[in-house]
Formats: sequence, structure tokens, C-alpha cells
Amino acid sequence: TEVEFHHHPLTAEFQATLQRLGVSLAFWQPASATRESAQGSLATTTSSDSEGRACPARVAIPSMRGGKRAAAAGPAKAQPKKKPRQAQQPDREADAECPAKTGGRPRKTDENPYSVTSSNQSETPYEGVESFLKAQKEWACKTVPGKTLNARHQWYDYSAGYKVLLWCNSCKVCKKKQGWKGYVTYNVQTQQVDRQVTPIAMHGDFAAMKAWTPLTSTTEAALRERLKAELIPDTFLQTWVQNHRPQHEGQRSRSKSKFGWNHSDWQQLRRDLGDADDVSADADGALPDVLKVAAADYRPEATVMVFVNPALFSEVISRLANKDYIKLFGDGTYRLMDDGWSLLTLGVLTKHYSRDGTSYAFRTTFTPLIFAVANTERQETYECLFQAALRCAKEWWDIDLSTAARQYHADLHPGEDLARESIFPNALRVADVARVIGSCKRGARRKAAHQPKDEKMAAWRGGLFSVAKKHLCNKKLLPLIQNVVHLLRSLPTALLFHSVAALLFSALLAQEQKKVVDRLQRFYFNTVPAQDARRLYGL
Repeated sequence: TEVEFHHHPLTAEFQATLQRLGVSLAFWQPASATRESAQGSLATTTSSDSEGRACPARVAIPSMRGGKRAAAAGPAKAQPKKKPRQAQQPDREADAECPAKTGGRPRKTDENPYSVTSSNQSETPYEGVESFLKAQKEWACKTVPGKTLNARHQWYDYSAGYKVLLWCNSCKVCKKKQGWKGYVTYNVQTQQVDRQVTPIAMHGDFAAMKAWTPLTSTTEAALRERLKAELIPDTFLQTWVQNHRPQHEGQRSRSKSKFGWNHSDWQQLRRDLGDADDVSADADGALPDVLKVAAADYRPEATVMVFVNPALFSEVISRLANKDYIKLFGDGTYRLMDDGWSLLTLGVLTKHYSRDGTSYAFRTTFTPLIFAVANTERQETYECLFQAALRCAKEWWDIDLSTAARQYHADLHPGEDLARESIFPNALRVADVARVIGSCKRGARRKAAHQPKDEKMAAWRGGLFSVAKKHLCNKKLLPLIQNVVHLLRSLPTALLFHSVAALLFSALLAQEQKKVVDRLQRFYFNTVPAQDARRLYGL
């Protein structure tokens, strides 16, 4: 590599200073100076100091050629011409292992894609172009067994008769004329029909095709004018498209609609799923394993739609050992839904005795029956859910669920409890131990925002221990109440339960805690008349 420094000639004073410092002047040679050392190896220069003594030889850096300023250094050395590269031989083994890319324009091959040919004689001559086209389209639409396709056409000039190109319009591949297609010719004189088509394996995925062809601009403008005349807003059309466009397998999921649903949206969903009242069993007596709509209420203040799987509902009822004493469980949550909607669920509880490790114990299992989507949790929405469960049990199993339901396990929601009293009058309200003792009570901030108006509901939300602590005059008696309540969970008979509870109340009354006894008996303990206790529990 040659290095060239371009500088103006130095003055005499500057050259004397450089010599005194022992710096070679070869670094500051002007651009017009001749570089004899440029073509050879590194050149050495000598200099003398201010007293005339010779300095040791120093290496001079050869000039660097390049850019416009290097033109004065002379023409560059001619480089030999490069030999042309030999054409790279194709690696046939690699091509066999790695298939060619499918993107872009396909390669032109000598192979005829229309490998399926047929010829037949028409029994009756075609009356004209329309009759010929109709017959050929009917044939093309039935080329795939079990499917009715859509076919499009394109005419070609044919002096002896008619010639048309047909292609499938029922899948994305064929729609671009890259799948199934073929030519059909008809000779008017000989009445012979010749077909040359591609194999039916060229079809694409029919399920990935959209349900309709997009409208043209003229048709869309005419449709908008018609809808404006009928006072249908554009927001309604956008909502309808976002909410009810069918989804097919392999299609990218669409984003959620930003428009709220109205009455017609719920009706469309009900038409798509079908009603549970129209369900019938097959020859084996089995109900269909599909989702159906059991009931619906479209009022804005209590919008609810109830869904049921007939096969699941029937299977759960059939596995109940005692169909005259059913334990129901209901719950509602908004954490599984968006935009404030709630999911309401109704199912059954079953107990089984099984082994866990080294010991056997009773365990409870929840199995769902029916569920609903509602805009609020209130008495009307829960009643719609319960009524739908009554109809399904009566129609499919001839069971009166209003009398067969003897227990209803649920959280402490006032609307749900009112619906229970209305639809299941024989069912006792049962809550889990965590809610009874107040382990699931709301925090202080949340409690202030959702403070129940009913005194009974406020006591249920607070828990037994919280109510006892609030009304106890002597707070030292609270551990006694807590121990007795935990003891009552494990008592096996109603007589022992009654005896221990009666001893607790008598001890509190002896300590002048009548207010606490009144609250506990009103909200958490049910009094059973002696005659009913003898009949129900054998006391």
C-alpha cells in the first residue's frame, strides 16, 4: 500500500526547526516532488542538526496513492483481467432434497398441466351459448365428491363451435386460477365435447374460503342508499359485521367489536346456535353434544342468555345416585368476562368416599349443568337461569327440579338468594365454612362501595365471628364462640349438634350476652320444631 501526504513546500525557518528537533523532512514532501521510493521499498533519509552533525538514517514512509489528488503521481498499474467464472453446475442431489420455493412466478415447464382429458358425444345439440355454459358449469360444480363448488368462466374464440375456460371459485388457490381449471370445447357439426382439466388434487382448502365475495363499489353504494332510506345507521352495519362474521378453521381471528350488542345481535346468536327446545334424541337415545340456547331475556336492565349442552346435562343427571335429593351449587363471577359482563353457573355437588394417602375421607365434587351470560347479577337474571334448568330437567329426564333440589350452595349474593326462594322453595341455603366464619369478607375500601342494605345480607357478608365480636360486651368470650363453631363442623349427628349449640347459647345467656345470642340465632342457626326434628332426624 502506498501512502501519499500532500503539503505545500515548507519555509526555510520551518525546515530549520524540524532539523533541530530531529524530524525527517520526508514527511513533508510537496505533492509535486518526485517520489522515487514509491515504486520500491522503504527509503532512508539523513539529516544534520543545527551544529552540522549528521543524524542517523530514518525510514521514510512511501506515498499513498488514491483519490483525485493522486492523479499527479502517474497512472495506476494495469491489473490483469480476471478470468470469467465457470458456470456453476447444479447440485442435483441438493435439489432433490430441498424442494424449490413456491413463492413468485412459477417456473415454465414443458409438462402439460391439463393431464385429465375426456371426450364424449352430446346426445342432443345445445340450443346456444347459454345452454352449453349451463351444462358445463353443472358438470364442473360436481367434480369433487360430496361438495358443490362455485365455478367461473371465460370465453375463447373457436371457429368450429364454443370454447370456454372454467375454474373453481370455492377456495383461495383456485380463485387465482392456480388450482383446478380446464378448457371445454364443443364442435357444433360433430356435437363432440372435449375436456382438458387439471387433477382435482389441485384444489385448495375449502374451509379457509370466506363465506361471501366482497361487494363491488357500485353494489355497496346502492346498498348504502337503500339502508339510508330505511333509517339503518352505518354503526349498525359495522357492529353486525364484527359480531357475526363466521370464523373458519385456519382463518386469523378478528379483533373484538368496539360496538355494543343490541337486540338483533342476540337474536342472531340464538339463530346460529339453535334452541334447546328443538333438540331431539337420536336412535340410541343420546342427545347432541353441542351448545344450545336454553333461555334469553333482552331487557336492558337484566339482559341474560342461558346456554346448555344437552349431552352434558343429561349425563350429569343420569349419574346422580339420589335424584330425589339434589344438592345444587350456583355462582356468578365477572372476572372471566369483559366489559362488566358476568358468567352465571349452576351445577350439582356430589360426595364420594375415597382414599387420600393413608386415610379415607368424604370429598365433594362440583359438576356444571348450565350457565348464562348476563349484564348484571340480580334476581331476574338468576331466575331466568333457574327456570331454564327446570325446563331441561323436566323435558329430558322428567324430574321436577323445584322439589328435588333440597340444598342450594352459593355465595352471599342477595339477588341469587331471592331467586332461590322463588324457584327452589324446598332447598336450604348452604354456604361454605370460609364464608360463614368471614374468611372471604371484602376489604374495607370494597366494603364501603358495596355495602348491603339488608341487615341479614350485611351479617352474611361480615361473617359469624365478625358479628359476634361486634355485639359482645365481653370480648374475652370470642375464643369460646370460635372453638365451638369449629367443633360443630365435625359432629356426626343432629342431636350432638343441637346439644353443643344449646350449651353455647345457655353459657352466653348466663354471661348476659343476649344480644349476641339473638344475632347468631337469627342469621346463622335455624330452629326446627320438635315434631319436624323427630320426623326428619329421628330424635
